[in-house]
Amino acid sequence: SGQKVRNAVAWDGYQGARDRVLHLLEHQRIKDVLILTGDAHSSSAMDVPRSAWDGYRARSGEGSLAVEVTTPPISSPPIFAAAGEGRERSAALRVMLPHLKFMDGENRGYVLLDVTRERTHVDYFFVPTVQQRTEVETHVAALVTERGSSHLVSTAKPAPTQQAAPLAPAE
Repeated sequence: SGQKVRNAVAWDGYQGARDRVLHLLEHQRIKDVLILTGDAHSSSAMDVPRSAWDGYRARSGEGSLAVEVTTPPISSPPIFAAAGEGRERSAALRVMLPHLKFMDGENRGYVLLDVTRERTHVDYFFVPTVQQRTEVETHVAALVTERGSSHLVSTAKPAPTQQAAPLAPAE
């Protein structure tokens, strides 16, 4: 496709395979596809169009074939941890990439998915440290994709959750 490969171990490095997957979704009219990704040393959530600049409408999600959720790093250092400019870099990426709905490259944590027949609700939580056990966490983002939409939209609060089990005592 003539595009420069920015990350050879991500979708960028496998353009042919990516094109075949998106072609299948498009031509078979497969809906409600959620791609879960990890090991990117960052948190992100995005619509997945063939091209973010051609035939994709960021506000409505028209042209998106799936949604992708990247889990935050747990023990690895975040990609912008050493830079000290993580917020600015994340904000610049969101401006440059219209399909990117959430991005953070400074923090560690986890993501929760609440999947129902009607929608998938995505909640990002960050923790202050991985050096010691803690129950402290911060809810930083909530996004929803409605059934059949292939489009992520920010929402105000986390999905209702079941009571979590207490942390096991440190050994």
